Amino acid sequence: MLVQLSGRNFGCFRDEFCLSMLAADIEKGSHRGIIEAEIEDDPEPLRLLRIAALYGPNASGKSTIIRAAKVLGAVIRESVHYSSDEVIQSYNPFALSDARTAPSFLAVKAVVAQQVYDYEVEFNSTEFVYEKLVRWEQEKQVVLFERRTGLPLEGEWMQDEQFRLLFREFRKNALVLSLADSLAPGVAKGIASGLKSVLRTHDLAPDAMFAPRRMRFTNVADRVAEDEGFRGWLTQQLIAADVGIGDVHVSEHKAKDLPRDVLLQLFLKQGPEGVLAQKSKKLTLLHHGIDGLQPLPPDKESLGTQRLIRVSPLIYDLTHGTRMKTSFIDEFDASLHPALLERLVRHFNERPIDRNVGGQLIMAVHETGLIDGEASEAALRRDQVYFTQKDRNGAARLYALSDFKERQNINMRRRYLQGRYGALPALGDFGD
Repeated sequence: MLVQLSGRNFGCFRDEFCLSMLAADIEKGSHRGIIEAEIEDDPEPLRLLRIAALYGPNASGKSTIIRAAKVLGAVIRESVHYSSDEVIQSYNPFALSDARTAPSFLAVKAVVAQQVYDYEVEFNSTEFVYEKLVRWEQEKQVVLFERRTGLPLEGEWMQDEQFRLLFREFRKNALVLSLADSLAPGVAKGIASGLKSVLRTHDLAPDAMFAPRRMRFTNVADRVAEDEGFRGWLTQQLIAADVGIGDVHVSEHKAKDLPRDVLLQLFLKQGPEGVLAQKSKKLTLLHHGIDGLQPLPPDKESLGTQRLIRVSPLIYDLTHGTRMKTSFIDEFDASLHPALLERLVRHFNERPIDRNVGGQLIMAVHETGLIDGEASEAALRRDQVYFTQKDRNGAARLYALSDFKERQNINMRRRYLQGRYGALPALGDFGD
């Protein structure tokens, strides 16, 4: 589970930003919006937030926070495969000052297999100049490894002979954590996989809706066919959403219905026999009509209904999955009616605590209905709301609503729109 994501000199953030998922003690005796992570040798679980919502004007840094998670997860996953002279494409320093030539810094703190880890990387376009992995034991930090350009590798992992032999030298554009996960799994113990699971990003932008028709809902069709629990849950959600759908159906089609690039990959991997044996699944939605339930393909649905269907596997995994994970989504509220969005957020945020089920959602939104009403009754808690805002030099900053000393009976939306928290566009005259 994600505890904290931070960074510096990345995108529009010149100075340090920190997104914390630690729950504040603002609702006495309430477990609303809380998920508990068990920590080894600690009798008290770590109380983490289920949701964090990023508010702010366009181009104020919301998407950059999500991109930071994407970049950090990507370099952990992919740097092991870089060639020795490959450029680190994700290097993206603040471009409006002399920081444009300085390294970018990204860090994540997370619970992996009931242990708390801090992982930090600093990099430019050609090398990772700094990298450190720490395990927390109560209040004590145990440095598992630390690398810095020009200095030998240090830390607890160096006591392992296999690790020491493998990492006498390593590519400057490869992460030690990624290499260890691949070459010394007995030492790395799945930490890389655990960190990647809290840095998952999902592209639900409207433009993604215009992908080739046959590819848009393949993952949903597969889940409906393979998981009866998901099928029942999805049907219930679509009925509750009042979009006219009464049931869902999946049918199988032969390989000729698959996209050409998928067929080519199958041919290269499995030969013609593998292609002939391949079948694709097609999702059909059954609508209430004069003559009963009538079938319609998903691409004939409204953009909002399509988005609701596409996000359904993610929401189901975060609310019913047995693997703890964290997901980042930009523009989560796009094309969704405010009442439907609020119901989805409450459905996720107000679930009973189950330490074996659940996940976290970090989303960039504009819909202020999620913070409407008294703070104790709104869909989001005060500590689940973050703001982004740029200064006159183009540098963004991230700050939490809980930083403001407010009472629980205030209306967060009203105060936000009144400008008390900042993070509003300073609109000028658009002219004639």
